[in-house]
Amino acid sequence: MAPYYSNDAFPDNPEVRRKSQKVFVDRATNDVILRLHATDIVRVRPNGEVVLSTGGWATHKTIRSMNDALELFDMFVESTSGNVPRGEWVVYDADGQMFPYPNNKVNFTTTIPSRGDDAYMRARWLAEAYEVPYTPTPKRAPAAAPRAPVHVVSAPPAPQPVPAAAATAAGRPLAGVGRGSAP
Repeated sequence: MAPYYSNDAFPDNPEVRRKSQKVFVDRATNDVILRLHATDIVRVRPNGEVVLSTGGWATHKTIRSMNDALELFDMFVESTSGNVPRGEWVVYDADGQMFPYPNNKVNFTTTIPSRGDDAYMRARWLAEAYEVPYTPTPKRAPAAAPRAPVHVVSAPPAPQPVPAAAATAAGRPLAGVGRGSAP
């Protein structure tokens, strides 16, 4: 089954369409995103999941731009009724599995799960097809919790005076009181 492109009323011009497309890497998530005008229509996650969104623009240009990216993964979107703006869309993956895409809802998204041994390469493939360097940002360890200040002793503590009651209990004579002196 081939993607739906045959419509004489909306001739396809890939060069014009490509001028409206931009691919970039979201450094916070390492997702590779295909943006059509101001709408992120294809988002490929590092694990290989593909998220599609019309952003409310269910048009011939949207479906063709989605297919520009999806053909890299042996997938495609088509309108089952032949009416792109009003019909139901379906996504087919490389194995022929169908994922419904009810585009008649504004900003509806669908996620195609990552399957296969090379699914993790999808983000790189999309970036390379649009000549965007893809070097995923390494995940940083979370910041350590602040620690309580530690009291560091650099010298031994000064001797403390011994109270009189403790000295007599220990069997030591009190200072100034000698043996054999009269009261």
